[in-house]
Amino acid sequence: MSDDKLTANEVLQQIISTKKVTAADVKILSDKVKENWKIDLNEAEILFKVNKSIDDACPEWTEFFVNSISQLIVMDMNTPGEIDDPEGDWLADMFQAHDAGNATQDSLVNELRNLSGKIGGRIGEQFQPY
Repeated sequence: MSDDKLTANEVLQQIISTKKVTAADVKILSDKVKENWKIDLNEAEILFKVNKSIDDACPEWTEFFVNSISQLIVMDMNTPGEIDDPEGDWLADMFQAHDAGNATQDSLVNELRNLSGKIGGRIGEQFQPY
């Protein structure tokens, strides 16, 4: 359904409108992220919104979403290997505003717990590392 000439924003809008994400969609998004090397907080919030809108997600979406958010939050240069207080507060806001209650979100929580030696901010009150 996706066309590789679409922009990342067009792909995201298509996913939201159809409530479905395909491997082809994820490939386009992954290629766009690779061009910039990472996503920022605004782009990450869009990913949370998209994840909440999806009724039918492919496994590639889960991997892309989890890796993108984990890289941004846990593998950052300021506090590698942990979620500091501002990051934890931001994550708590994302979970509150865009709680999807789906397997992709559960995978993200598990990955964050596994990767983080410390979880700060309001999200730390909700879950801690294993």
